[in-house]
Amino acid sequence: LTVSWQVDGLDPTLVGTFYGLVPRHSFTNFGLGGTVQITTAGTGVVSGSVTLAGVKYPVVGTLDKTVGNDPTASLIIKRTPLALGDLILDEVTLETGGNRLSGVIRDPQFDTVQSQMDIGGSGAGFQNGPGDTAQFDSPSGIAIRGDEGGYIADTGNQVIRAVDGNTGNVSTFVGQVGVSGSSDGSGTAARFNGPEGMALDAAGNLYVADALNGTIRKVTPEGLVSTFAGQAGDRRNLNGTGTAARFHTPTSLCFDPAGNLYVADRVDHTIRKITPAGVVTTLAGKAGLTGTINGAGAAARFNQPQGIAYDPLQKALFVADTQNFAIRKVTLTGTVTTYAGSLGASGFVSGIGGNARFAAPIAIVSDGAGTLIVADRVLRQITPGGVVSTVTEFVDDVGRTDLPVALAITPGDGNVISVDAALHGLVSHEGISASQGIGIEAHRGTWTATNSVPTDLIGNYTAGIETSQLGDAFYPQGDGYATLAVTRTGTATWAGRAADGSPLTGSTVIGPAGEVPLHVMLYKGTGSLQGPTFIEIATGDWVSEPGFDWAKTAQPISVIDRSYREGFITHEVTLNGGKYTPANQLLNFLDLAAGSENAYLEFTQGGLAQAIEQNFTITAPNGVSVPTSTTLNPDVVRLTVTPSTGLFTGTFIPGGSGVKANFAGVLSRNSASNFRRGFGHFLLPTTSAPTSLLQVGRVRLQGR
Repeated sequence: LTVSWQVDGLDPTLVGTFYGLVPRHSFTNFGLGGTVQITTAGTGVVSGSVTLAGVKYPVVGTLDKTVGNDPTASLIIKRTPLALGDLILDEVTLETGGNRLSGVIRDPQFDTVQSQMDIGGSGAGFQNGPGDTAQFDSPSGIAIRGDEGGYIADTGNQVIRAVDGNTGNVSTFVGQVGVSGSSDGSGTAARFNGPEGMALDAAGNLYVADALNGTIRKVTPEGLVSTFAGQAGDRRNLNGTGTAARFHTPTSLCFDPAGNLYVADRVDHTIRKITPAGVVTTLAGKAGLTGTINGAGAAARFNQPQGIAYDPLQKALFVADTQNFAIRKVTLTGTVTTYAGSLGASGFVSGIGGNARFAAPIAIVSDGAGTLIVADRVLRQITPGGVVSTVTEFVDDVGRTDLPVALAITPGDGNVISVDAALHGLVSHEGISASQGIGIEAHRGTWTATNSVPTDLIGNYTAGIETSQLGDAFYPQGDGYATLAVTRTGTATWAGRAADGSPLTGSTVIGPAGEVPLHVMLYKGTGSLQGPTFIEIATGDWVSEPGFDWAKTAQPISVIDRSYREGFITHEVTLNGGKYTPANQLLNFLDLAAGSENAYLEFTQGGLAQAIEQNFTITAPNGVSVPTSTTLNPDVVRLTVTPSTGLFTGTFIPGGSGVKANFAGVLSRNSASNFRRGFGHFLLPTTSAPTSLLQVGRVRLQGR
């Protein structure tokens, strides 16, 4: 943030610019972090900006000094477009004499949600009666009436259960327990075969997706069951009227205001439309064909669409496209677009629109005002502006076996009810308070032309960035590296590369105790490396503190990504290095004795069958000599070292494979850890093809 205020009598330690980090947070920065830059100047008016997930937003507000010597404020972070909604920077406090500013960023669109098992949940079975003793077997559908009573599709028991809105008692509404079939009839005379999604029309009639019969059933409030569309036992895709139409595996249902019923057929990969007169057409998708195509009608493709909901604000359908890992928007005329998530890219990441990731979205419901709730093992919320965040935890917090497969919103209080097929019950989710925000802390930049940075801090620094996941191929296995330049006015500019070769650039202002908050957005806004680092003034060591980490979201299938396309979750990395004086003598910097083969390069991980070690010689003042004969250099290692910066680069061809790997790194030293070495990484193509996948490994340059 950048914030300006002036108040009479404001302590000098409160005036200036404050710099810091925003920790990773689902609701406010989608787990990508950010930076703050807050300027205080004199009038009490606050202005400035906050950068979250790579996007800079302005801040407005006013300083309040009435509470004592430490001024406070509650500020607004103005996000654009307006549909995203504003954030709150709350509990802002400036610490007199401490050169510190702190606060909490919150998104008021999200609540802290309390989830609890309300009905069932004691294991698979069948039992009518009070909600806490009732039992279900793999329930898969729900429909709630205006009186907050409703119906549950008890799939494993082959019946539709009724729940009393006043007492919570559970009874059997229609169907025969444990007996499958397709018979129409009244009450227990009717038969179902794998009933799943349900929806109520304006007259209170219940419609059931009778999945394994391939039919849509209609149930009157009195319990009379008839077949509305489709023919039991003939599961395929055919348009027509009523029982002349065919479905394969109808899974979920919803109505629009005109009384049209929409069906998601997960096996046919289509969205079907049924008019009030029973005329069935295919609104979107092509029967039997999967894919990731947006388009109109039959040109669009789905992959096992399982959830469907109508949103009256946007006047459109929203589909949980389960195996495409996305939420699709379907207009009432059949035009399909991707609303949230990236087609074909799975994950569990908050974000805006296409930058979010879903693991396996199964069910979806609208609150009627543009907000969507998605069942994706836990509940995910999508705001009208397309912001996706996770709003619940696992109910089964030990085994994490939750599998919510249907959703509804209670008409009175707006709470969400999820039907959990694995926990065999109904879970209520109630917003109980404003969402927990993320705390920020920033330091004041105290340096000026007349109050310059201590001489010992000015200069250049180099450091390696080491993974905490060495040996786990799901994470890049090399070392990243960074260089840092600190000027006399405190500007700290860094550059380098992450372990997968991604460039790292940025700048900040060093704090009074040597603080250097580092944040870099990567992968076109779908990943970041960030965390607190500091320079130990006495020793010149540059090191990270806890919370220095790296993450990458699964990439869209349209992106050419040669390494870790599936991304990797946030994991700790360690920055460790120190001051680098441009070396006129590499021997001295690396503390080497003169002589032949006094240094070596070591290549490990990254798909190598075994470690490669290559000797070479550093001669005074800065000569680097690598053997050229294949006898002494069988992996054809080539090395260049730039003494003025400490950077080194090169290539090698492992094991005579004919495939050339590039490597890069930096020389660094650290007095506390007592090392002098080079940190780096190599990128080894899996084949000689120019677009083949890259394997990432570690490079170390060390003296003998």
